[in-house]
Amino acid sequence: MSPTQSDRTEPMLTLWLDPVCPFSWNTARWLRGVAEKTGLAIDWHLMSLAVLNEGRELPPGQQAHMRDSQQIGRLMAAIARDHGAAGWIAAYFAFGERHFDRSEPVSANLVAQVLMTVGARGALAAAVSDASLDEFVRTQHEEGG
Repeated sequence: MSPTQSDRTEPMLTLWLDPVCPFSWNTARWLRGVAEKTGLAIDWHLMSLAVLNEGRELPPGQQAHMRDSQQIGRLMAAIARDHGAAGWIAAYFAFGERHFDRSEPVSANLVAQVLMTVGARGALAAAVSDASLDEFVRTQHEEGG
């Protein structure tokens, strides 16, 4: 007996991403391509290297990377809050294409370009310094724990 359409389940992958992590970026790009070719459904979630590394003694270069993780994590949280999962994933890919593929540093200009790409209002740029978003980022991160 062959399975009916209702007996089949669509493959689903859950992926946790820190926006400033190059390993997350490479994995996300690769999996997006796989999903486009195979129909794989991906459940994207925000994680945070800044949360993961809280309380650790880190060299100055890594401390700067954790600040970027915190700021861009806040931005993605604000976009998710205002534009849903599809909005933050679009923002994630817009950020990654500029930051990783074009080597643009984390800056106010990069944030503005990401917001413009996803049609978010410029007022969301202030999210990078909005500590009230840290709890959302932490909750998202800990769900993957």
